[in-house]
Amino acid sequence: MIDGISEKMLAQTLKSLEQDGFIYRQDYAEVPPRVDYQLTDFGREASERLFDI
Repeated sequence: MIDGISEKMLAQTLKSLEQDGFIYRQDYAEVPPRVDYQLTDFGREASERLFDI
């Protein structure tokens, strides 16, 4: 968990970033369930541009 952010807010933010094409969600059929998030090419390019500012 990330300090200062609720689980609900984190889930909403990740879902929004996924819908906007910034990140990709990979679900694994494991017990316990596991999920990974990765930047898409679009997300990687956007983050590079933000760091350049």
